[in-house]
Amino acid sequence: MKRRDFLKLRSSGGQRIVTLSCERLYMAVADCRAGAAAETACNDEGGAWWAAEPPRQVNQYSVAQLFDELGRELGDADVLVLEDRDWLQGDEFVHEVENLLAAVRRQRGEIRYAITDSGRVREPGGS
Repeated sequence: MKRRDFLKLRSSGGQRIVTLSCERLYMAVADCRAGAAAETACNDEGGAWWAAEPPRQVNQYSVAQLFDELGRELGDADVLVLEDRDWLQGDEFVHEVENLLAAVRRQRGEIRYAITDSGRVREPGGS
């Protein structure tokens, strides 16, 4: 997993601030799911040897592994800034992201929500 694909790390005032792009995370999850589906399709033992693609030789994370690794990365964040929340779709994806947010809160981390069209950041429940 390349965390730079959806995580941005910075420090400000002694705080470790992590920005998480829901859009990029959603795409990473879709890639994991597509990789798992492709792996199953490529290894169809019932057909002729020329009927399917050869097995993939790619180190592929499962969705669970992706979120486990992300949870470890966010474990010591003081502030998590969530971007692109309009990408929070699908029950399973939303549930996993909510679990991440709950884990950050349990570690006494602060959650902020970015308003991407203006670049401003506001607090949850704020205007």
